[in-house]
Amino acid sequence: MDKPRLLIADDHPLFLMGIKYALSAQGFTVVAEATTGEEALSANLRHQPDVALLDVKMPQLDGIEACRKMMVQRPNLVVIMLTTFDEPGVMQAAKDAGAKGYVSKETPPQELAMLIHKIIKNPGGDWF
Repeated sequence: MDKPRLLIADDHPLFLMGIKYALSAQGFTVVAEATTGEEALSANLRHQPDVALLDVKMPQLDGIEACRKMMVQRPNLVVIMLTTFDEPGVMQAAKDAGAKGYVSKETPPQELAMLIHKIIKNPGGDWF
């Protein structure tokens, strides 16, 4: 996969814009953005991304529930939770929902880009 196609979902507009810009600069193609879990579900079907980066806490439908539903929609989608929460219970809920990785929002863009590529190549690895 040369240029992975991303869906980014986060309810904070500045963070969403920043992560889109940062990952585009790292060679990713951002095909869709969402500010709610419901928008992310719709964008997942409409744009068929390779990877969905989901915030854990979003309005209407949180990232964990959105992940669970996305995995039903498209079982081969790589979902990575991008969050500030590092509680073990939240991480386990994300893993149980089908997420392949769990990454801090404080991760530098180059490191995030490398992690996304690693998770795509080895989605069965332990990226939590």
